[in-house]
Amino acid sequence: MTTSDRAVVVLLCVWCLGASNSAWSQSSSAADGMVTAVTPVTAVTISPARLQAGRIAFLRCAACHSVTGDATSASVKVGPDLRGVIDAEAGRVAGFGYSAPMKKAASNGLRWDAATLKRCIENPAQIAPGTSMVYANSLGAEQIDALIGYLASL
Repeated sequence: MTTSDRAVVVLLCVWCLGASNSAWSQSSSAADGMVTAVTPVTAVTISPARLQAGRIAFLRCAACHSVTGDATSASVKVGPDLRGVIDAEAGRVAGFGYSAPMKKAASNGLRWDAATLKRCIENPAQIAPGTSMVYANSLGAEQIDALIGYLASL
């Protein structure tokens, strides 16, 4: 492995975020060329190539979703911002105008774990029948997995 192939370890700093959660963890090594993203509930390790594949897959999502972490009205697109979506409660973006079916799914305890998010990307109506998120999925299973890895790395 060349130096340029070495991973960048992405660690979210609990202190910097002003949060305290015992579920946070850290990666001790990036020597294997993997990128590690740490979220409050899930640690995800993804290769640089797979991370790039996820970024590319996200381009299909970027028409409607941002990943800035900024939920102000100036940054909100047709869909909610997806930064921090992995393992988050559905309907978490304050002020976003979720459809009635998505609000109902959220009130029933929907969480965006990787398996649920994958099902939603494959066919949003599986998760919230009647949702306003309607699109023709052109992503294969590997692309969806890479996309979820990318979202987890943010």
